[in-house]
Amino acid sequence: MYVLTVKDSRAVDSIAMGDYRFPSELLMENAGRSVVDAIENSFGEVEGKLITIVSGKGNNGGDGIVVARHLYNRGAIVYLILLTSPSKLNRDPRINYKILKNYNVDIFIVKDEKKWKKYLDLIEESDIVVDAIFGTGFKGSVKGFYNAVIRDINDKAKAIVSIDIPSGINGDTLIPEGNHIYADLTVSMASFKPAHVLPHSEEYCGHTVVGDIGIPPEIIQERALFKILSPEDFPFFPIERDLNSHKGDFGHLVILGGSRDKSGAVIMAAKAALRAGAGLVTVASVPSVIERVANSVPEAMFYPLEERDGLIYCKDQKEFLNFLKDKTALVIGPGMGVSDELKKLILKLTKELSIPIIIDADGLNNLKEGVKKIKKRNIVFTPHPGEFERISGIKKEKIKNNRWVEGIEFSKKYGTNLVLKGYKTLICFGDGDCYVNPAGNPGMATGGSGDVLSGILGGILAQKEASSLFESSVLFSVFIHSLAADLAVGEKGEDSLIATDIIDYLPKAFGYLREDYEGYDEEV
Repeated sequence: MYVLTVKDSRAVDSIAMGDYRFPSELLMENAGRSVVDAIENSFGEVEGKLITIVSGKGNNGGDGIVVARHLYNRGAIVYLILLTSPSKLNRDPRINYKILKNYNVDIFIVKDEKKWKKYLDLIEESDIVVDAIFGTGFKGSVKGFYNAVIRDINDKAKAIVSIDIPSGINGDTLIPEGNHIYADLTVSMASFKPAHVLPHSEEYCGHTVVGDIGIPPEIIQERALFKILSPEDFPFFPIERDLNSHKGDFGHLVILGGSRDKSGAVIMAAKAALRAGAGLVTVASVPSVIERVANSVPEAMFYPLEERDGLIYCKDQKEFLNFLKDKTALVIGPGMGVSDELKKLILKLTKELSIPIIIDADGLNNLKEGVKKIKKRNIVFTPHPGEFERISGIKKEKIKNNRWVEGIEFSKKYGTNLVLKGYKTLICFGDGDCYVNPAGNPGMATGGSGDVLSGILGGILAQKEASSLFESSVLFSVFIHSLAADLAVGEKGEDSLIATDIIDYLPKAFGYLREDYEGYDEEV
C-alpha cells in the first residue's frame, strides 16, 4: 500500500475530479460506503447495533453523514450528532444532510459544551461511535468545546471508528500537539497517510484500513511519498536454486571489519551471510579477529590484514583491490573501529570497485559526512539514528521526531541508497523510491542486530541472480531480517531476543516466505 502526504492526497482528489471527471459527491458517497464496509468487516453485521456518528462541518463530517445513511440502510439504529449549524456545512456535506433528513434518523444539532453534555449517555450506550469531526488536514491543537467532545468520546465510547484520521491528529504529524481521539479502527481514504503508519501517531489510529473510493491506483502511485513494503516488492525472492547449481552461482562475499577488541560483529555478519545463502564468505581482518572467527564460523575463509593499534591497517591497498575484483559483494564496517587510514581505505574501495557494497557501523563512522559524496548506485548505507546524525549533520532531536521525512529528504538530495534502521525501518533508493518495512519488533533493539542485517544484505547481494535485481535484493534482505526476528520472538520473547536468534530463525523465515506468507499477520 502507498502512503500520501495530506497535500498529495488533496492533489490526487483534484486530479480524480478534474482529469477523470469524478464528481466530488461520488467520492464522498464512496467514502461513506467504504467506512460502513470496514465497520462490518471489523465488528460484524451492523443490523440492530446502536451507532452514533459525531460530525463536524467539513468534508470529513460529510463523510460521516453518508455513513449514517448507509448504516441505516443496513439495519443499524443510527443517531447523528452534528457539531455545527447545517447552514455552515460545506456544499457536499449539506447535500447529504438534506438527503438524510428524509430518513428515520435522529439528528441532534450541538454547538456548545452545555448541550453536548445531554448526549453523554447516548455516547456511552452506543455500540460504536463514529468520529467524523476533523479530517487529515487538521492543524494545531483542539480548542473550544471540541476539546470536551473528544475527551468524552475517549472516556465513554465502547468502540471508536475514525474516518480518515482520529480527530485532532494531522495526517502528516507523527507527534500530535494536543487532545485527540484514540480510535479502535481508522478508515483512511484512498491511501495511508504518514500518521497512520509511523510512530507515534499510528498507535492512536488503532487498526487502520484503506477505503476504496474509486480513485485509479496509478494516480496514487505517482504521488506517493513511500510504500509499505510487502512480498510483492521482491517477487523473485527467495531465489529458487537450480539442481545443477554450485557455490559459485551464489557469490563470494567479503566482510571487511573487526578489530582487536571487537570480533563479535564480524562473526555475526559472516554467519548471517552464510545463512542468507552466500556461496562463499571471506572475512578480511586482523589476525586476532581471524582466529576468533575461525573458531566460530568454520565455513568462512580469511584474508589477513596488518594490525596497527588494534585496528585494520591495509599497507598494500593495490593487492587488496586485486583480491576484491573477482568477488561479488563487500560489507564494510562491523566492529572495525575508526582511524584516518581506514577512512582512506574505504574511500578508495568505494571509488574503485563496481560490486555491491554495504557500509555499516564503523564504516559509516569513518566516513561521517563524506557519505554525501558517494553516489554509486550499488552502495547501500545502513545507519541507525545515531550514525545517521553523524553522516547527515541533522540534529538527533530532529531525527527522533521525524526520522522518515529526514531520511527520505537525505536520500533524494544526495542520491544515496539508505537503510535507516529502527522501528519500521526506512529503505530509500537514490532514484527516489522509498519503502517502510512493517515487520520487526522491539526485541531487535539489541547489540548485533545491525551486524546481522549487514551480513544478510551482503549474502543476498553477492548472489548472481540478486546482483541484477539490486532494489528487490535490498528490500528482501531488510524484510527477511525482521521476519526472522518476528518468528524468533514468538518463542524467545522480546526481552530475551538476541542477535544470533535472528540468524537461527532465518531458515524458518525463508521457508515461511516460500510456503505460507499469507498467515503472517495472524500468526506473528
